[in-house]
Amino acid sequence: MEVLMEHHWHARWERHQARVRPWIEPRLARASRNERNPVEDFLFEYYAFRPAKLLQWHPGIGIALRGETARHYLCHKDYHETNEGIAADVVGLSPQRNESIRWLREMLRSTSDRPGAFGCFGLHEWAMVYRAETIRHAQWPLRITHQEIADLVES
Repeated sequence: MEVLMEHHWHARWERHQARVRPWIEPRLARASRNERNPVEDFLFEYYAFRPAKLLQWHPGIGIALRGETARHYLCHKDYHETNEGIAADVVGLSPQRNESIRWLREMLRSTSDRPGAFGCFGLHEWAMVYRAETIRHAQWPLRITHQEIADLVES
């Protein structure tokens, strides 16, 4: 098990905060003004990620946190105190949780070496409104007509 002293894992926590705040803070500001942006809000709405959840940093499996502030993690059901420090309790995880973790690890491993596919040219957004009676982001104009979308999808 890797053991992180308080100043080391605090630095990781701070780097995590710096990475996610540029997405979260504009989202919260827009929400406070009842403004929407279908592109920037996609992560939060389609995947239902709450900003508070994205702000949470977890060390990961196989890492123990040292220091008095590490005790905060004991309020999470999946953490316990070990001789090395505060760590994720992999033994106490349910079989379903363990299977989810294995699936996610394999998915990340299988996609990490593949090149990104960025040639969709917005076709996914058109497919989402193809022959739809209602459009989730109707306040944002489409770049082409409904008939052009139908023709493209059906081709």
